[in-house]
Amino acid sequence: MLYLVEFKRNHYIQKKNTTQYICSSWFLIMKKQWLTFFLLALILNVKAQKIYTWKWIAGDSTPQANQIIVGELNTGAHQNNPGSLIGSSLWAIDSTSFYLYGGISNGSSNIMWQNKDSIWYWRSGTKSRVEEPKYSSLGLAKRSNTPGQRNHHCVWKDAYSNLWLFGGIAFNINHYEFKNDLWRWDGENWIWISGDSSGNSMPYYMKGKGAYPGARNGASFCTDKFGNFWLYGGTGIDAQGKTVMLNDLWLWNGNDWKWIAGDSIGNQHAEFNGIHNIGKPGGKENSALFFVNDTLWLFGGLTSTGINKTATLNDLWKWTGSNWIWVSGKKVTHSGIYSGIKQKFEPAARRWPAYTQANFDEAWVYGGSNGGGALSDLWKWNGKNWSLISGDSITNKPAIYSNNVNNKVSEIPGSRIYTAMAADQLGNLYMYGGYNDDKTRSDLWKFQTIKDTGIIKVYCENHFVTNTLDTPKQHSIYDYGKASITTVGKVKQFIVINNGNEQLSFPENAIAIIGTDSLSFIVEDQLIKKSLKPGDSTNFSIRFKPRAEGHAFGRIVITSNSGLNNKLNFILRGLGQEAKVTRINNISCSALKIQIKPFNAEHFSVYISQKPNAELLNNGVNYKHSLNYSKAPHLDSFSKVIYHGTKRNLEISNLISGRDYFLYVYPGSGSGNEIWYWKDSAQILSFSTRKSIWQDSISIFPDSSFYLCDERKCILSAYTPFNNLLWMDSNSISIRALYNSSITYFTTIDFDKCILSSDTLKISFFSKPKIDSIYTLHSKPWCFGTPLTFRAVSSEKIHYEWNTGSLYDSATVNKTGWVILYSRNSYNCKSKDSLLVAFMPPPQFNFIDTFAILRKQLEVNYKSNAQKLIWIIKNDSFDSLSKIINQAFENSYLNVKAISRYGCITNDSIPIKVISNKIQSNAFTPNGDGINDIWHYYSEFKNNLELTIYDRWGEKLLESKELKWDGSKNGIPLPIGTYYYLVKKQDQIISNGVIHILK
Repeated sequence: MLYLVEFKRNHYIQKKNTTQYICSSWFLIMKKQWLTFFLLALILNVKAQKIYTWKWIAGDSTPQANQIIVGELNTGAHQNNPGSLIGSSLWAIDSTSFYLYGGISNGSSNIMWQNKDSIWYWRSGTKSRVEEPKYSSLGLAKRSNTPGQRNHHCVWKDAYSNLWLFGGIAFNINHYEFKNDLWRWDGENWIWISGDSSGNSMPYYMKGKGAYPGARNGASFCTDKFGNFWLYGGTGIDAQGKTVMLNDLWLWNGNDWKWIAGDSIGNQHAEFNGIHNIGKPGGKENSALFFVNDTLWLFGGLTSTGINKTATLNDLWKWTGSNWIWVSGKKVTHSGIYSGIKQKFEPAARRWPAYTQANFDEAWVYGGSNGGGALSDLWKWNGKNWSLISGDSITNKPAIYSNNVNNKVSEIPGSRIYTAMAADQLGNLYMYGGYNDDKTRSDLWKFQTIKDTGIIKVYCENHFVTNTLDTPKQHSIYDYGKASITTVGKVKQFIVINNGNEQLSFPENAIAIIGTDSLSFIVEDQLIKKSLKPGDSTNFSIRFKPRAEGHAFGRIVITSNSGLNNKLNFILRGLGQEAKVTRINNISCSALKIQIKPFNAEHFSVYISQKPNAELLNNGVNYKHSLNYSKAPHLDSFSKVIYHGTKRNLEISNLISGRDYFLYVYPGSGSGNEIWYWKDSAQILSFSTRKSIWQDSISIFPDSSFYLCDERKCILSAYTPFNNLLWMDSNSISIRALYNSSITYFTTIDFDKCILSSDTLKISFFSKPKIDSIYTLHSKPWCFGTPLTFRAVSSEKIHYEWNTGSLYDSATVNKTGWVILYSRNSYNCKSKDSLLVAFMPPPQFNFIDTFAILRKQLEVNYKSNAQKLIWIIKNDSFDSLSKIINQAFENSYLNVKAISRYGCITNDSIPIKVISNKIQSNAFTPNGDGINDIWHYYSEFKNNLELTIYDRWGEKLLESKELKWDGSKNGIPLPIGTYYYLVKKQDQIISNGVIHILK
């Protein structure tokens, strides 16, 4: 473990009650008059203070969008370069190591990069920037696993320094989609932990286990002091399957998702009910989320402010554990407050900022877009006030780079959006890439947050220990435990860093331990280096080896040359409780009695396991338990809690004969529901139960846990030679049926009532997916030629597969037959729904030999099987099956709508020609037999006549001064039918009529 304390050369600053959430076993003490030192610090600090600014530490000063240099796998090289990226993510491991993943720049990166000492290493992924996610089984580490080409995702580091990634936008088969998959990086491989491998997944909102968020990008995220991941909003899929802005708040505890607050339906608009009043932040994307002083805060972003209305805001919200409270900022886009009283400073409205939190006591926000341009300001939130650290309200500032080692040129990253940011364990900030000056960047920047000179920092793990005079709470996770002569010595390692701007030196014995029980703490290694340059570090270690029973106490003093207050004091304590097993008696081969002496413990908890390395209790967890432990005799796979409380003598039954067991006893303190059990003070004992000659005489079928989809029962069979089979519910028949989801235990007992063996079968029954309805917006009749679209509605999250080939919630059909929908839920349970679709034929309708009108009357000749005819001439329509139409208009069309008995429609039309002269009708048979092959027009007028022949559509077939026709067009014989003639003399119509071709 690594412990941290801050020592300032020129002044001393006291903070109240902060150690209980970090390295709370330690606190600073000060014997001298702090007021004198504080006043002296104000005088000295005027000369000694130096303001640290941004420093360009790696990457290119010019855009390098296409110059991604990968090199060899796991081999670092100075020329390696992730390239220019926007929407990527950073993890800070420590002050010398970072991980980088994802982003976009003419394509996205799917490479996991690590930067160690300013050199990039290719750790996973392919050299091709375009790659789809690849999934193996859940929880399986595999080299081929990859989140794929991805951007605008969420990343975090948990309490065990595991790296995590959630959601974002990923590339999949030539398109991009929102994701809700969760990944963990084990140092070499990606592991798919939860979520869907398919994109655009819907969420599942429920209180309790089983809930999970939907696919999204642009969400805000952070971690709390326990390493839990918090997620808010973003643009994604809501419970209705729509793409919206979300306002849901989620927690991932390392094993399960928990829906904390917010709505399941998106585009909820913000509700501002006055400063410091309960309200609702509303749907947000690209905002900032952070934990400061044990409180969750939400800042800015693009926000839904009403129906179809959004605005970029600078609103700040606090989560109380049950409600959101509006703390500061405006409910409209605001330019911020950059001058005046510092306590009233306020950042401008923005979206896409870079943000992070440092050591849970401050949050940092850089840049972003305010709608009018990109910002370059750096702000710090300490839980009470905003502080403007660098930059101003001016937008679209270019970056300034310098290669001068003396840093005479003031370097700035400039205005940025889509930038990755992280903070190391010392609180220094790092930024990579982003969008600046209309270009994507590949530069890495550092902002050192220390502003005072001559500072020694000592740190434990990833947390600061700040100055305090308060006693740490006893349930600190860094507690040494109860001092005991049998306690194995525990070594804790410390790192000392000079974060000032002056060289520090230490005397020979810089580390000393004094106090009432100081000999229980031994300095094994003094400071390795006796002189530290600015930024340099060294280390030492302390062993805890108590000499006697009782609590250990010691004070560590670190001495240096760093000015007047050159001694750093903090207290080391062991504050555990104790409970010991004093006797174990075997009653039989399946039961024993144990006697526990609690000593100074108020409570104790007892675990039993068949494994020597059973999972221990986590300190700080409040356990709720049932006392009916006899219902759970199966102890083969996991450790089991068998007792919580204050009782001194316990009897444990339902053990298996001839087995080795390990007993874990944890002392604790507290009352009611606030009982804490001490990991460091656990006593672990091993024992064996008495053997029987009939060992492990049970066989079970099926022999593994399984689940069934919507089944009514499951048949189980177990065999034992003794007829002493005992199920969990005391049923002893060998073959039985289960009807509900359950964990079922099997035991066999010999003639001496000893449990010979035990096994467990977990059976889960899951319902098949349910389709609430299948509907179409097309009303009947469904006629040939008109495709139908059917849509399925389900209140569950399911996968669709239609027999038409569609994999979505809708399918289109255009022929008669069965429409079948196969649905599948997340448990792989399947169901089938079907619908018979019948397309009706349209009616038949054909015009036959219909031409003109005599005295405004038209005789229509047609064939049809329609049930109804609607005739339409110009704007008039009438319903009739008659073949005589009593009205017509010259040079218009006769339209007909034929309707079948099913309601299907056929449309047709024919031109109308009104002829006022007398009609001369005739017929001939142009079949080549020499009889009536030529039609002649006979008239008393022989000169200056012109004959024109038309078909029924008005197309001209012949125009000739010879008053005859052979029944052809351009020499090609025409079919049987009705044709029309017109005879004119000098543009005056002499005659017109109908000619019938017969054959």
